[in-house]
Amino acid sequence: MSPRARIDTETVVTSVTAVAAGGVAAALVLVMLAQPSGYAAQVRQVSDQVGRGADLLQASGDIRYPAAAICHADADAAAAALKQRIQVAASGLNLANFKSAPSGGPDGAGMQPVTFGFELTGPYDAAIQALDRLKGGAPYIFVDQLDLKSNVSAVDLSVSGRVFCSTTAQN
Repeated sequence: MSPRARIDTETVVTSVTAVAAGGVAAALVLVMLAQPSGYAAQVRQVSDQVGRGADLLQASGDIRYPAAAICHADADAAAAALKQRIQVAASGLNLANFKSAPSGGPDGAGMQPVTFGFELTGPYDAAIQALDRLKGGAPYIFVDQLDLKSNVSAVDLSVSGRVFCSTTAQN
């Protein structure tokens, strides 16, 4: 190997090393520019403020819900009203095994769930229309489980879920 070839290899290695070092330095400068000083402290401060604000809202009871989202009556009255609402929606179908009851006490925000369950038997179109009628009323019905079983001339529909009641929430 000639001495000239050896010098060229060393020059190339030195040049590549210098370019790589410059690239690393440039990347470090860009990282420092992208995150202003005190960025992490500012993020922590904002997170703490958001948490305190949420705690204050919950403690003051000033939680707002859409008017139709919850019932503003006691849970027993809500259970009775729910049964009537389901009976009206299910007109023309065979309604069976209706159950509705308050479930536990109110949570920290004053919300008390009222669980329900029922079964319907009848034509497919009528079962779908019953669900559509239930969807449009107040308070909102939160469905936990819905089973639709097809028979030869009818369907069996089984539904269970919850509504939520609060006497302290504002709308």
